[in-house]
Amino acid sequence: MHKVDSISPSSWLLQASQSKLWSGKNIDAHSESFFEGAWAGAFTEFRFYECAEVFGSGAIKTSEGWLVTSPSHTLEAVYALHDRSGDWTVSNSLAFLKSFLGFTFRDSFITIVNGFYKSALGIDHSPARIRTSHGTLYVLRFYNALLARDGLKLRAKPLPPRFDNFGSYRGYLLETVRKVAANAKDPDRSLRYELLATISSGYDSPTCSALASQAGCKDAITIASSQLGLSDDGTRIGEKLGLRVSPFVRPSIAGENRQFVAELFSTGMQGGELVYEPLRGKLSNKLLVTGFHGDKVWDRNGAATRILKREGNPSGTSLTEFRLSESFIHLPVPFIGAIRHPEIKEITDSSEMRQYSIGGSYDRPIARRILEEAGISREMFAQSKKAVSILAFFDREFLRKEIREEISTTFSKLSSLKKLAYIFRSAKFHTEKFAVSLPDRLEAKFGMRTQWLAKMIWWIILVQGPQEIWEHSDPFNGLALEWALSVVGQQYQLSQPG
Repeated sequence: MHKVDSISPSSWLLQASQSKLWSGKNIDAHSESFFEGAWAGAFTEFRFYECAEVFGSGAIKTSEGWLVTSPSHTLEAVYALHDRSGDWTVSNSLAFLKSFLGFTFRDSFITIVNGFYKSALGIDHSPARIRTSHGTLYVLRFYNALLARDGLKLRAKPLPPRFDNFGSYRGYLLETVRKVAANAKDPDRSLRYELLATISSGYDSPTCSALASQAGCKDAITIASSQLGLSDDGTRIGEKLGLRVSPFVRPSIAGENRQFVAELFSTGMQGGELVYEPLRGKLSNKLLVTGFHGDKVWDRNGAATRILKREGNPSGTSLTEFRLSESFIHLPVPFIGAIRHPEIKEITDSSEMRQYSIGGSYDRPIARRILEEAGISREMFAQSKKAVSILAFFDREFLRKEIREEISTTFSKLSSLKKLAYIFRSAKFHTEKFAVSLPDRLEAKFGMRTQWLAKMIWWIILVQGPQEIWEHSDPFNGLALEWALSVVGQQYQLSQPG
């Protein structure tokens, strides 16, 4: 293993055919295995590849070849490039992989968007495949995979136990948080991590904070306001749970720090977590507890699925490179056991949960019961649904002007054919974006009933694919990806390139 102090401390890259590992300083390694992050098992046994609940990535060499482990959620990926000779180069950082190999994307921007996003919206699309100048890039989420010369062979993680009632499910959530926390602060690690909760005034992060506090967490952070300027401060809830809460102000314009913006866009997921910018320097050595995916797995109105479906909400998927550079572990609690969503949904709909259901579109009985049994009164949380994300992928004006201008210079580096494709695609996207806003404008100005028009416009647009894919299809985001990979890739320049 070659440890490199100049790269992100939690990043790694494996040249599988040579069994050669390049890594940041915080990677833990045994003779023929390595890992970054934590899992719900004993750290000293180092059997992360046999665990159902994994929050990080690594690999072990087996008699069949290298077995790669990706996180037990869809917010992050492992990137594996299979070249024409049959060799594999694998990394937990897309920027590291691209800098090391020097490949270029051969697929169109919209094909790349589909590849990254579809694998994040459901594991039935994992691994995604994207063509490059060096071979096929596999975007692996959730599964373990064997790197075979003839392709990537998926290996399922062990299943969590069956959940028969609320008590068994809640018990598994809490037990897993405790096990992951114990793993993260084991004295034999190269770096130990302490629990830190995120908390808002809604359902999901307060629920996860309640479980974290019972697992020994002492501190929490909150983004105090939502997209519309409404209070989303979770301080009162956190203090009731016995947590010390630090509030942060949501930025109105993202991009005060160029490196941070590049890190978020370099994942291919277009910076949906730009709101985390005030937390730079605050998350190092932390096991960060979040509520991503609670809106799906705990929703009483949603349909149960075994594919970790996140239709309409890919939030939380841009944090990987930021996490690797800050060296924190991400623990999105709602993903724990979420592969058994049908059983969780049965619990949600059961008679034992009836008193915790309030009806309407914003109803999550499991989350409500966990909070109320933790001593949080009903009027303190989830009074209305709020959102804090900065949607720069849909409206680039949310980015600082200097950042937008720097990204735009990437256009001049395109070939003539790609420039024409960009101009056409950009015109198409902005025409569709104007059309989507037209019914609301007509209703506001003339009082017209435009519901039929809105439905027709969305039908025409969504024939091309899901709404969440369309919202990310501005080709400016393609320029942002190339720019970001170039910026972040500079720190991954090694003295002995592949």
